[in-house]
Amino acid sequence: MVKPKFRLTRSIVIATGGRVKDAREERGWSQEELGERSSLHQSTIGRVEKGSRDVGMETLILIALALDRTLHELLPPPSAWLEGAV
Repeated sequence: MVKPKFRLTRSIVIATGGRVKDAREERGWSQEELGERSSLHQSTIGRVEKGSRDVGMETLILIALALDRTLHELLPPPSAWLEGAV
C-alpha cells in the first residue's frame, strides 16, 4: 500500500512571516532590532517576513524567543498547512 504524500503550502511560509512582522511591529521594533535580539541578520528577518524564505526550526525558535512568543503563536493553524495529496 502506498502512503499519500503531502506538500506544505506556500501560504504557511507567507502566513508565518506575516505573524512575525505583526509581532515585531507590536513591539515597535525594526527588523534590525529583531535581528540583533534574535542573533540573526536583518536581511534574514526581512526574507522571513516576506515569506520568501522557508524558515528553519532554529531560526523560528530564535525569533520566537526574541519576541517572547510561542511557536504556536507564530504558525498558522494546522488546517492551512497541507496542500493535499500529491
